[in-house]
Amino acid sequence: MANFINVKGTTQATFQIQKGGANLINSSGAIHVKNAANDAFADLNALALISGNASQAGSVKVFGDANYMSMVYAASQSADTTYTWVKPDAGKYLKTDGSGNLSWDTPPSAPTDIVHVASKAFVFGTSSPFDHKEIPIGAIVTRVQVIIDTAFDDAAATLKVGKAGATDKYMATTENDLAGLAGSIYEAQYGNAAVSGSAEQIICTLSPGSAEAGAGRVLVYYVIPETL
Repeated sequence: MANFINVKGTTQATFQIQKGGANLINSSGAIHVKNAANDAFADLNALALISGNASQAGSVKVFGDANYMSMVYAASQSADTTYTWVKPDAGKYLKTDGSGNLSWDTPPSAPTDIVHVASKAFVFGTSSPFDHKEIPIGAIVTRVQVIIDTAFDDAAATLKVGKAGATDKYMATTENDLAGLAGSIYEAQYGNAAVSGSAEQIICTLSPGSAEAGAGRVLVYYVIPETL
């Protein structure tokens, strides 16, 4: 036989639910749910977890060691936001419909009809080869520039730009001079075919020789033509 009793509270900081069950603990005004041994946190299962109320914004924190990820309600938010959990496929991104609903979607294709420019700085001590821009399928590299910011102090220093297996596809070592005057721009233009099959990682191969000074930038220009 069991009885319902009206208890206002307890003077103890710990309240155990059932013999051998979980403990509810007061910790400086916050409630902790711990296991029967009171030495580790226990699971808390509920149909809905509500944080905050109409007059006080809530937040959710997920800890990992000493650090945590926090989701906080913005005070300026004027509508409810709902996310229905589904496991996303690889490469999806989270988008909003502007009405408070979040969902996973496929990223839009890279924009066409514009010139993309990617810049990568290097110095005499940069590890070689080094990655530049990974350009998408359908892209066409229209030109490559090497800008000398600080002249290399070894005339034997060289740089070429290409991809794995064709390291001078976009610029050969003879098309730039790393020992040239600071401010010099060296440019190479080719009638390259569009990238196909998979994205193409552009790489730069630097041979600084015995240089102890020198710096520059590699600019890659590419377009994704609109198909008419």
